Amino acid sequence: MTLLANLKCLRCLTARLTAPEHLLLKNEQTLRRPLLSHRGFASSANKYQHGERKRGRGHNKQERKVKIFNGSIRPELPERPPEVRYDSRRSGPRQQKTWIPTKTNNDTTNPDHEAELDAWEEGSKVYPPDMPAFEAALKANDRVGAWLKFRDIIVDEGERTKLTIPQLTKLMKLLVQHDPPKTEFMYQVFGMMKQLGLSPTTQTFNLLMRAHAQEGKVAEARRVLTELVAAGLQPDMHTYNLFMKMYIESDNLNAAVKFFNRMVEEGVAPDVMSYNTLISGFAAADQPEMAWKYYEEMTDLGYEPNAVTYTHLIKMHTAHQDMEAAERWFAELKQRKIAPDSFIYSALMGGYARLGDNERVKELFREMVDAGLAPDRHIYTIALHAKTKVGDVEGAIQDIREMIKVQIQPDSVTYQSLASALCSAGRILDAENLLIEMRRNGNQIFPSIYRTIIEAYANAGQVEDAARVLEQMQLDGTPVNVAMLNVVLEAAARTFNTEVMETYWDKLRLGIAPGVKPNARSYGIVLEGYIVVNDAVAATRIFNEMIQANIEPEPKISVALINANVRSRRLVPAVSVLSRMRRSAKSDVHSVGQAFIEHRDEFEKLMMTLGQEIEKSRVSAEKKLDVSPVERKEALHKCDLVIALYEVLTSGDVAPPEQAYRYAMDAHRRKGDPINTVRIFTDLHRLKEESVIDITAPTVTLLLRTALEFKLDKVAREAVKLVENAKLPLDKDGYAAVLQLLARSGMTSKIMSTMLDMVNAGYPLDGVLYSKIVRALRETRSVATGEQKKSLRNVEGTLGKFVEEHFPELLEDVEKEELEFRQSLLP
Repeated sequence: MTLLANLKCLRCLTARLTAPEHLLLKNEQTLRRPLLSHRGFASSANKYQHGERKRGRGHNKQERKVKIFNGSIRPELPERPPEVRYDSRRSGPRQQKTWIPTKTNNDTTNPDHEAELDAWEEGSKVYPPDMPAFEAALKANDRVGAWLKFRDIIVDEGERTKLTIPQLTKLMKLLVQHDPPKTEFMYQVFGMMKQLGLSPTTQTFNLLMRAHAQEGKVAEARRVLTELVAAGLQPDMHTYNLFMKMYIESDNLNAAVKFFNRMVEEGVAPDVMSYNTLISGFAAADQPEMAWKYYEEMTDLGYEPNAVTYTHLIKMHTAHQDMEAAERWFAELKQRKIAPDSFIYSALMGGYARLGDNERVKELFREMVDAGLAPDRHIYTIALHAKTKVGDVEGAIQDIREMIKVQIQPDSVTYQSLASALCSAGRILDAENLLIEMRRNGNQIFPSIYRTIIEAYANAGQVEDAARVLEQMQLDGTPVNVAMLNVVLEAAARTFNTEVMETYWDKLRLGIAPGVKPNARSYGIVLEGYIVVNDAVAATRIFNEMIQANIEPEPKISVALINANVRSRRLVPAVSVLSRMRRSAKSDVHSVGQAFIEHRDEFEKLMMTLGQEIEKSRVSAEKKLDVSPVERKEALHKCDLVIALYEVLTSGDVAPPEQAYRYAMDAHRRKGDPINTVRIFTDLHRLKEESVIDITAPTVTLLLRTALEFKLDKVAREAVKLVENAKLPLDKDGYAAVLQLLARSGMTSKIMSTMLDMVNAGYPLDGVLYSKIVRALRETRSVATGEQKKSLRNVEGTLGKFVEEHFPELLEDVEKEELEFRQSLLP
């Protein structure tokens, strides 16, 4: 094994045997982070330990020397080779006299190994400590290199005692600058301070609170503040500013103001940043009065506002397009001899760009350049957007060229603005070519750019081109949503291109992408697309799919579908849509009436036809012992159609024919709804009294049979009384129903008089009817008690004598029927 390999294994074992298990602060509520549990530096010892177990005896063959240090067993370390330095990339040792940082700009880190800070694995190596390299990394603001050197140092008992508060604080500063902040690593540095007996400062605690603030963990930041006070330290201005900013960012203005007031009460003087924080919060919350209040308080106390102050105030007004007020603040800034920065110019230019004032944007751009400020990508994008707003496409293209000339790569927002302008100018192909340029430059292509181009092609009637861009969007891996598919569907429907429409409808319906499915707009587009090409069958199919998807069609779509079906002589589907339309919460009386008025005659004829079919099916069902489920379902569907037609026919000013009322009554009766059957008859009788319509005998019979069938005794009494008082016409079935209803009431005299009236009206009595009358009497008597039962027995006897005297043939018919029944029971 080489010297370097021995060194690595022995140093790892040192870390495992000597490092404390946890770093604890003074009391139970203090901050604690496991020093060795994090993969940041203790993982090397873990790897060695695990690797030793996996490699088994073969690894243990090498003999290791051990010494006793302060009662603990530690391996003997080989001497460190002189002049060996390690670079921050951990790629191994190299012979050089000094450690050279990769980058020396302030507050930066090496981009080549920045990702290493996010991807340290448990197999990270531990190298010999190198304090000069650690200090060089701190000076160079190389957070990765500094952290890695810190790890090397802390596993060496001698070297780690040389660490100082300024060094560790600087390291924490670098770690908090990471995005997101390396909070866990910061706690390890903090824990090392405690272990070495170094007293953390208020700044140290502020850095921890800053890390939690950047993570949005308000409760954790407050906990650190509690520890700061427990350590005998006092919050400083930076502490208060940090909490104020944290509360502002979490939209808790009240808490920010309370912290500000607390800072003043405790004698900590605020600074310009304190006031800027409050001004920014109230400006963003659209509370200009409060923003002005703190601005005036700041200036009254002698604090000089800076460029940041005016940036917040100017943005507050530009957000509401109050450019006059924004210009006043801009003028005051210049009056105070404060040089505007790019943020201020950006805010002003953005406000004017949104208003379409391209000339003022140009003036500010030139002023900014003359002031020695180099426009950045954001400034160029604003200037470009201002030009596109007024249709200056060539000017926008010139801005793109200027950006590239000064080595500023346009971003996706810049291309979005230019693509929109090109499409508005009808230069759709040029806009599409931007996609090629964006792919070549590695720009992220937002879905909105694709949609802009797709919509432009669609509006121009170039459906195939719109579909082609949509396909390219999928190939590029950009998520497709239902809105973009709707654009293509609508363009195809508008240009009568049913082939493209059906293709993309199938893709949408079958799931072109996870989570993408048709919405109400999709169904409406396709439905209307079939209607305009007079394909009522396909349109009705889409309508039914829409209902199954629990999406309510808009009234105008339903009306259009009704008209399409009527034009195609598909009256039954038309009525089905009309029936659904009546039940829809989106439909109103006007919409339904509009759908009906144009086709009133066709619907009346259809209702007559369906009503007659229902009557025939009822007669047929009465003769059959069994009715198939299919026949029953078909009959109920016809009943629904008749009821829907009746509701629409009676919603206008003109009353429908009397048969329409009867058919609607029969439909409700067949559906087992006697209440609505009686209601319709009541409406019909009111029209009769107004001399609008006459009631026919079959309609009266239907009412009586409903009362008889559903055993509505109260309705039966009122119906019989109405027939008698209003002289309503009766046919044979009507008389039969009246007689059975009277028999249920045990009204002997009325039964006999009605029998005579029936004969006088030309309807002969027969044994079947007489048997029904007797059966009705006996059914009533079976549930009666006491005197009522005795009375009903007398009624039956009296009726029998009456029939024997006036209609003896009825008794013969009854005897004959009973004899035939008994014979049918014989084997």
